Amino acid sequence: MTTETARARASAAAGRTRPTDPVLYELVTPGAGPVRLKDAKAYLKVDNKSDDFVVRSLLLAVVQYAEKYTGRDFRANGWKLLLDGFEDRICLRRSPVASVTQVQYTLAGTLTTIAATVYYLKKGPQWSEVLLLDEQEWPSDGDDVETTNEHTIEITFATAVPALLEEARSAMLRHLAYLYQNRGDCSSEEAARRSGATEMYDHFRVARL
Repeated sequence: MTTETARARASAAAGRTRPTDPVLYELVTPGAGPVRLKDAKAYLKVDNKSDDFVVRSLLLAVVQYAEKYTGRDFRANGWKLLLDGFEDRICLRRSPVASVTQVQYTLAGTLTTIAATVYYLKKGPQWSEVLLLDEQEWPSDGDDVETTNEHTIEITFATAVPALLEEARSAMLRHLAYLYQNRGDCSSEEAARRSGATEMYDHFRVARL
């Protein structure tokens, strides 16, 4: 759990209010980066190990920026979606989704797993959805978010490495090079724009409706 998430939950509990955001995504298990350290160093023409930590840190910042900007995961990440309540169509706003591991809801203060025979994953070219199978319903006996002050539903799912990753990797290397050459003098966003990486990222960007 991130520090921001922990603080939000602590604040909600202290103030006896419902969670600030009815929908919250937590990155549980980050996947391997799309650009290896040795490939990044070769692109930057760095042949020593003294800058490994710097390059690795900047590379992570680039990947995180690219994922946030495009709305796509460029790593096979493990996610947890926290919700206030069930909906007929539960949209997973990460892409591309590979699988749903489990759907759980809070019953009497305990997370209870819902059988996989109740729902299915509908994969889409951008967002994917968790939908009910025919003649199935979501449980109605779960804890009330107004009472618990916490999200009452957790959906664990995984994303996959997208197609056309090579194009995205080229954009990240360009982004990284500018950020490395101007480290300490510009943000990830500014480096993406000035290096031309933003225009390349636009090819992968998920349309936000």
